[in-house]
Amino acid sequence: MCVGRIEPRKNQLNIIKAVEKFRKESGEDVKLVLIGKESPTKHFEYNLLINKLLKKHKWIYRIDNNINYSDLPSYYHFAKVCVSASWFETTGLTSLEALFCGANTVAAGLRAREYLGGYASFCEPDNVDSIKEAIKSEYYSPRPVLDEKIREEYTWRNAAEKTLEVYKTVLKRKADDTLLGKNKSGKKDQKKQI
Repeated sequence: MCVGRIEPRKNQLNIIKAVEKFRKESGEDVKLVLIGKESPTKHFEYNLLINKLLKKHKWIYRIDNNINYSDLPSYYHFAKVCVSASWFETTGLTSLEALFCGANTVAAGLRAREYLGGYASFCEPDNVDSIKEAIKSEYYSPRPVLDEKIREEYTWRNAAEKTLEVYKTVLKRKADDTLLGKNKSGKKDQKKQI
């Protein structure tokens, strides 16, 4: 399963190619579910290509109409593997959600390794074989069992507290700069003091 807007940045095309290779090599009757809408204003050629592949391959399904995001946990729970092979993202929220819902997870990027550690397999988004091997690894692995430390760390309360701390730090720095007479560049104002 892959969750995200259908666009080149999310890399659904390479995910489809990787799943196709995995199906051929393994003989497994793997289905791929793409959950997400097309961009209404751009990426027309990419969307045409994805739609062409949807028609060609009966093992690819797409859910894009009236997605109720409260239903996503059920989709994650019933997915064998959730794949995020995005080009330009740190750890996607979808990867964390998938893990918390019990799906094996494939992610891309160095930042994803920091967040997901040993709970996921990792791939290079530009390498179809890398994506395929990560999918294969997770497909044949048992479902993840997250330890309590992970469950406690990734909560909305912790996210809110960390965000609040960042805001406090920024506001304090701005207040200190104002008291010290610094301008936006961090330099002292050259106004004459009376």
